[in-house]
Amino acid sequence: MTHTVERTRVLPGWRVVLPDPARRAAAEADEPRALVRGDGMIGLLNPAFLEQLGFDPEDDLRGLHFAAFWSHELRADVSRALRDAGGGAERELALDLAYVTGTARQCRIVLRPLGTGLVEARLSVT
Repeated sequence: MTHTVERTRVLPGWRVVLPDPARRAAAEADEPRALVRGDGMIGLLNPAFLEQLGFDPEDDLRGLHFAAFWSHELRADVSRALRDAGGGAERELALDLAYVTGTARQCRIVLRPLGTGLVEARLSVT
């Protein structure tokens, strides 16, 4: 399944300011990585992360909430884990990508705090 995303400008106030070293490391990583604020606002999804979710590597999903990729039943758990990671605690989630990809695929997401409320998300499909 491939998603189509209309390319629009990021709304003022929705911008996530990313420290350059973290942005560069995530953007250039071969494995799926994302940078997300502790409140769930996406700052960066690298091409590998986008591909795992079924999006085109060029799609810009900044400003969306990270929990939107999972079913409504799981969004509270994802949001809680992001808040915890934004506060300094590493969290790990086992989730299904079926909501966004249309195909049941289990994944593991590790949420690692980077300081100042920024969280690195690493995705691995199991």
